Amino acid sequence: SPASPNLYTLVQETRIGGVVTDRRQTRFGIRTITVDATKGLRINGQQMVLRGGNIHHDNYMLGAAGYPDADRRKVALMKAAGYNAIRSAHNPASQATLDAADELGVLVIDEAFDAWNKDKRPRDYSRFFATDWPQDIASMVVSGRNHPSVIFWSIGNEIPEQGSPLGVETAEKLATRVRAFDPTRPVTQAVSIDPPDSDKQFATLDVAGYNYRPHLFAGDHLKFPQRVMYTSESTSRDAFEYWRPVETMPWVIGDFVWTAVDYLGESGIGWMGYSQDWQKLGPYPWHLAYCGEIDATGRKRPAAYYREVLWKTGIDPISAFVRQPEGTQDLPDRHFYPITPPHLDWSLDDVHPSWTWPGQEGKPLEVVVYSELPEVELLLNGVSLGRKQVGIDSE
Repeated sequence: SPASPNLYTLVQETRIGGVVTDRRQTRFGIRTITVDATKGLRINGQQMVLRGGNIHHDNYMLGAAGYPDADRRKVALMKAAGYNAIRSAHNPASQATLDAADELGVLVIDEAFDAWNKDKRPRDYSRFFATDWPQDIASMVVSGRNHPSVIFWSIGNEIPEQGSPLGVETAEKLATRVRAFDPTRPVTQAVSIDPPDSDKQFATLDVAGYNYRPHLFAGDHLKFPQRVMYTSESTSRDAFEYWRPVETMPWVIGDFVWTAVDYLGESGIGWMGYSQDWQKLGPYPWHLAYCGEIDATGRKRPAAYYREVLWKTGIDPISAFVRQPEGTQDLPDRHFYPITPPHLDWSLDDVHPSWTWPGQEGKPLEVVVYSELPEVELLLNGVSLGRKQVGIDSE
């Protein structure tokens, strides 16, 4: 189980005349997975929800190459920040990532593709899909099925043809292929369209992944009361909105933020600035997306502390930050101390772990407190500035 991730090793030997001619070791774990719309997700019979984060496969300055220590570090950072689940967006997780997840008790949605028959970008995987998908599905499932951390197989993310006859037909083929190699785990997909087309796509799956659509959970449940749902991608600034369905709707089993750890590419989608200096992705020298709740160096950003409180992890039960004060637009490190409005939806809340703001001496600062405790009191030099109740109304 995630609380006690015990692992075992199966040793297989081939002997000829009493002499060992071949030997293989396979590590595995034993657990059960059950999902339904009444009791949600259960691991070994214990109900749980997915406190999830999406990750890409790169490791900042190390690039896209796979380094076991770097992959393990990423999983460990997420575990330490309260995450209990990873979605490997949008390609199969490395063996090092799965090994670390096995050992640390972190659950994984292992994902196969970001494109099928139709392309998202010139020269993407769609060029090879028609010929390579059977082998690529087999490789993902066979290499991952002995990892107890893997709970779902995801066959795709925001596929261009989702909801169309071609998209539904392809999903059925992929799901059948997955189940041929592993009938024990649910098949899912991250869908980013609305009903009625989304209903056709979800009908091919065991568990429904919704990208950025928490407003559909209640209505879709009325129409499809047996459907198990989760948020496969959400925005950090709307964490409360995405987490409330998990707390109040048993058929919604988790939320995966975009993203848990910062990554290379989609440069600057999390940028916030004093004006709309650019309307699309960040120009050079931007390389990082800048939307990770854990930054590329492994440091937790304020959003990660908020999420710990939202999840009631007990890791950091109270944290305080300062909202960017007006009049600081001309700081030389402007991109490290940005201000609203956000560039895109993936920017994080504009608060900072600093009490020092040149030119703001003697002026009021807005203090933002994240707390699991029922009440917060703010004191300045021992003098109370007031108390506030903490609850749903104060998110």
